Amino acid sequence: MFRNYLLTALLLMKQKPVRTILSMLGIYIGVAALSAILAMHEGMRRNIENVYSTAGASVFMLQPIFDADTQQAGQLTPADLNMLKTLPGVRSVMPRLNLSRKIRGQKDVQEVGLVAADVDFFSVYRIPLKAGRFFLPEEVRTRQNVAILTEATARKLFPLSSPVGRLVDMEGKTFEVVGIAGWSADINTRARLDAEPGGLVPPGCILTEEPETSLQLIELRTSPDADETQMAKRIQSAITRDEPSRRALFATQSLREALKIEAEFSQSALSSLLAIAAISLIVGGIGVANVMLTSVTERTREIGVRKALGAKRNDILLQFLVESCILSATGGLTAILSVWVGCKAARSLGISTMPLEIPPLPTLGCLAVTAAIGLLAGLYPASRAAMRSPADALRYE
Repeated sequence: MFRNYLLTALLLMKQKPVRTILSMLGIYIGVAALSAILAMHEGMRRNIENVYSTAGASVFMLQPIFDADTQQAGQLTPADLNMLKTLPGVRSVMPRLNLSRKIRGQKDVQEVGLVAADVDFFSVYRIPLKAGRFFLPEEVRTRQNVAILTEATARKLFPLSSPVGRLVDMEGKTFEVVGIAGWSADINTRARLDAEPGGLVPPGCILTEEPETSLQLIELRTSPDADETQMAKRIQSAITRDEPSRRALFATQSLREALKIEAEFSQSALSSLLAIAAISLIVGGIGVANVMLTSVTERTREIGVRKALGAKRNDILLQFLVESCILSATGGLTAILSVWVGCKAARSLGISTMPLEIPPLPTLGCLAVTAAIGLLAGLYPASRAAMRSPADALRYE
């Protein structure tokens, strides 16, 4: 029986192609908007996870902050750096400084920012190596003057040859270039850097050069299975020396916490956008209801004939409900397929850097909601058709 209802619905859609397309258009736009929002949210979620994920360690960032109540600011020094190295569970500690140096290359002089980088820095933040090698443990331990340049800086300083193995001058100090690192905006976010640096040097080189400089930030790495809440409390307790007056001068945050904050913001934005897109879906449902009312009016005599031949009220009701649901579901399915093709095209053509992907379960839920809207939209027209008496329907002109 249901198969007959379905075939009848498809036949009527084929007979009235213009009306069918116009009635599905509202549903199509609403579902396309919902699917696109879900795809972008999924892309943002995966992108955030990729940005904040680190390899082989849990990373904490300790930084000084300004306390508005006491009008004081925290200060991190190399002595704090050495103290934090002794904490249980801490694998490595690395300083961060805002330093810029003029680097003299083969044909140019560039003023670039420098970043301290130990042996694990490149693997933890997944920094690709384009040429040469990373720092050796011995070079970091003995504070040797070695440097790794980023691609952009390497091209400017050595436009005609590779800088690997060459010497560069950094305001009176000679450094050997041992490698060229690839860089991207994701690495800036992961490593909490404001901008792409020009070079990376061992931490000892920076601290030796600026022994009294206040540290902008201290990066602590612990084992991945360490309890992050306990580690954060341990770090905060050590840096404040358990003094209440110093608690507001320092902030400790793990990259996992930063990921959680970003995810919550993304979820909040998703809720707002879905509410807006749902309005267009409701408007589409109203359009389907209008088309079904018109269809009921046009087929009044058909309803009378069917009832005269023995069709029951439920038969007429189900026929129009199936037509309404098929109309809505077809528009929704077409919209989802269109967005899926659009996501694939955007990724293959490089239009979007986000990994756009339509999540399966929310999309199926969206399709189910679309069918439900079609059911609700066709309920009144179907009931109106089922309630007509055969005599009244046959007399209708």
